[in-house]
Amino acid sequence: MDDRSRPIAERGAVMAAKRPLSPHLGSYRLPLTAILSISHRVSGVFLVAGMLVLVVCLMAGAAGSAPYARIHAFLNGVLGQAFIWAWLYALFFHLCHGVRHLVWDTGNGFSREHQNIAAYLELAISLLFSLMVFLATCFLWS
Repeated sequence: MDDRSRPIAERGAVMAAKRPLSPHLGSYRLPLTAILSISHRVSGVFLVAGMLVLVVCLMAGAAGSAPYARIHAFLNGVLGQAFIWAWLYALFFHLCHGVRHLVWDTGNGFSREHQNIAAYLELAISLLFSLMVFLATCFLWS
């Protein structure tokens, strides 16, 4: 049977079966800079979620003591504290990645070794800032 006499859908399936298969994405390893770029976008979304939680907290405070007590109890619980610390780390990570982009805007840091060093510095500095805030809350404000 001639290929042109087959229906279009069937011809497409035959052509797809003849194409070479590319490796699955699981066989590729993303570089650290790509992972951090994706994480930067995710942290931005998480920061927006944190701002919405802040608005809910402010609205609860304005609504009276009962709604504020519920929000206060949630934020002092394990899940609330985990959210706050994750949000704080996302803030510092997003800040450090933004500074890295500002350095790139000057035309510097485009070589592969500079990118890898900057990626590790970005992670280390954002962890350091989070640790500093944690220590400050433990020793200064307790």
